[in-house]
Amino acid sequence: MTGPHMAGCALRMPKPLGAASRSFCSWQRPGAWSHRHHRTERGPYTLLTLASMMARKSMKKDSLRNSPEAWIQVLEKSAESLLQVSSDWRALSSDTAAASDIEALQRRETSLRECLKRCPWGDPASTASAPRHQSSDALVSAHGLATRAALRCDEEKLSFLLRQEKAKAAKAKGAEAKEDEAAARLLSRLGLQRFRLFDIEGAHAALTSAARLQGSDIHLDHQLLEYSTKLLAARSLKFLSADELLQLEELKLVRERLLAASYTESTVMEGAGAACLTEFVLARSDGLLEQRLQIWQQKPGSRTARASTADLVRLFLLHRAIPVSRVAGLLGQDVYDLLLRLQILCKIDEETSRLLRLTTQEPCEPCVFASVAIWPVEGDLLVATDFESTCFSDDTEPVMYLSEDSLALAAAAPRRPCRRLLDLCCGSGIQGIVALRHYATRAVFVDANPRAVGFTRFNLALNGLLGRCDGLLQKDLRCEGLGKSSLFDAILVNPPFMPNPKNIATGASLLFGNGGDCGEEVLSAAVRLASCHLAADGCLAAVSKVPNVLHFPTRLKSWWSADCQRASAWVFHGAKTPARQYMPTAISSGVEPARYQEALSEQGITDLSQAVLLVRVGSGSTSGLEVHLMETASSKLWLQTSFLRSLPATVEAAQLKGLSREQAADRIHKFLSATQDWMLSQVLVFAAEADEAGQANAAEGLEKFLLSRLHARLFAMEPSDLTEDEILRQKIDSFSWVGFDNLGVPPVDTSLLHLAVEQLHSMDKFKAPRDKMVCIGNSCRVINDVLKRAIVASGASRPLSADDFLPLLIYSLILAPRVT
Repeated sequence: MTGPHMAGCALRMPKPLGAASRSFCSWQRPGAWSHRHHRTERGPYTLLTLASMMARKSMKKDSLRNSPEAWIQVLEKSAESLLQVSSDWRALSSDTAAASDIEALQRRETSLRECLKRCPWGDPASTASAPRHQSSDALVSAHGLATRAALRCDEEKLSFLLRQEKAKAAKAKGAEAKEDEAAARLLSRLGLQRFRLFDIEGAHAALTSAARLQGSDIHLDHQLLEYSTKLLAARSLKFLSADELLQLEELKLVRERLLAASYTESTVMEGAGAACLTEFVLARSDGLLEQRLQIWQQKPGSRTARASTADLVRLFLLHRAIPVSRVAGLLGQDVYDLLLRLQILCKIDEETSRLLRLTTQEPCEPCVFASVAIWPVEGDLLVATDFESTCFSDDTEPVMYLSEDSLALAAAAPRRPCRRLLDLCCGSGIQGIVALRHYATRAVFVDANPRAVGFTRFNLALNGLLGRCDGLLQKDLRCEGLGKSSLFDAILVNPPFMPNPKNIATGASLLFGNGGDCGEEVLSAAVRLASCHLAADGCLAAVSKVPNVLHFPTRLKSWWSADCQRASAWVFHGAKTPARQYMPTAISSGVEPARYQEALSEQGITDLSQAVLLVRVGSGSTSGLEVHLMETASSKLWLQTSFLRSLPATVEAAQLKGLSREQAADRIHKFLSATQDWMLSQVLVFAAEADEAGQANAAEGLEKFLLSRLHARLFAMEPSDLTEDEILRQKIDSFSWVGFDNLGVPPVDTSLLHLAVEQLHSMDKFKAPRDKMVCIGNSCRVINDVLKRAIVASGASRPLSADDFLPLLIYSLILAPRVT
């Protein structure tokens, strides 16, 4: 669900080749060790011969790209041969291996690598990392196999050289420092190779060993060692277990301490110099936040408080290591210990701090870093996710960090009262949690990733909302349903949406970053499910990057169930971005960008657009689904937070055209009530220094603005109004004979009473109900003054009562139609 880079973080290794991998020239007779080297040396020669034949036929690169079958064979056979070379490196003894055997093995490897360098789509060995999962595209798959085999061969050769270096060190005397330096250099290179293979545990072990050797500083990438340490800490988190969340009061204390330290969205945005959380996310990716935090901390006044908030931002959002003493001082020892127990925080001892160079102090102080990110959202909510850089060695999928599409859906979803809500592709649960905080009573959460279900459970508990959750379900929408009896008033969907034909982008996440061949596999399944599970007057809200947006209405209608009642859909989309601007992740191989573009063309995808989808059941002028396509000028629709918040009102206004005046008024009343509730919950934004009366004025101001805009629709004259007005006029005229004596009202000054009648007539000059009520109030004050004058003139000295007031009000209403 990310942008063009599709930076997924989960890993899935391709199925390993069998141990009995044969060389390309398997027709040669296996023999002794030297003969085996001779046999496998012929393999690369045959591959090189094939490549030379291609060159002699003057096959241009474009021609090779159009006919990749020969190179697929070359890559596959090269991968097999490299795996055999890897096995031979692993089998070499550091003590007994002859120099000739090592040289022969090196020649075989060099020949294979020279062959791979001729690949028209780039040298597989130069790819930054092995593919995370297999592609069904034959060329991409073969290229990935060759990449993995080349990296594995490097790993085994480095392991052999390291064994050889250790054997030399064991025999040498008086040269420990020199031998340690050589070993550290090899260990550092080995750690990098294992990272390229996504062997995080092995990489960490090698880098840690290198760091512990004397004189290794000049050869070690300390940032890489720190990164591997953080990745290992994120593997198995205790808070993902339901049993660890039984002590909800303790989690309540965590939230209270963070909020007490001003770890809120508004304060964090102030420190980051960002207008909204979406802008903060972009600044974080650009590496600007640390500089902004430093400037913010140095401002005069409350520097200590700002320093505390800045440290929490560094800890939970920038993934920095912070000294233990500062974190414990910020959160309190009890909360600090709890976060350690839940493995939300990970402590680094003095030795590791020294190895990672986390502090320049001597002796090195223990540090702590966060295993997960904790985002302040929507005022006082806190949402935990995996960090954007988190990945794993196995097939565990990370939980989606908060990105611009997540925040766009939270802003655009209609915030009207909702009894039961469904959060599909929930990830961290942010959509449902925001809904429970502002407008939903109960919620159900669904995601295909078991880790996401655990994160959602924790986030609900952290925010005190776990008791309002009706279900946490691990389901793949493409394969499983919810049962026919489940109905929801609102459904929110933030699906994986990037097209990935044939899984060509092997660096993309299998779950949150992969929308299938066309990018709409999960979205289409979610729409089909929503059409069967939305209650009457229910709504669906979703975000996606839509391919070929002009044809999206046709596809959307085909997904909507024919059994569902009539509904209306509004598709707000940004400017179209050409598909050629989208490429797989930066660590992809050289072959992936070319094949990805070819596959998009085969899918017929020419452009993609950021889009927000809002569907309302029970509206629309025709049966089935009525779709309205609405374009905005900006290609960055998801960054326009204010505009996104206005979309529900836009839809409400559009829907009024097809409703009776009574239905329109009822719908506006519901929307206005929900919007006012949300606005008053954001006191810091809308009424920062107001008392209760001031907040009420803010709410009434919203009502005046909205109803003034909709006055022509709600209060415009209709043919039936003329008939009703005539009937009412005749009814009032029939009481024209009524006088003061009939109502038991003492004689009053009628010249003053006409002022009250004029105030009633002035109601027609205003549009907002509040202004009309002011006119009625003014009329009542005039009547009250007239009564006071009459009582004083009669010589009485008693207070006024309703028995005095109501008859004169009735008389004024009878008098009103006769006044010009």
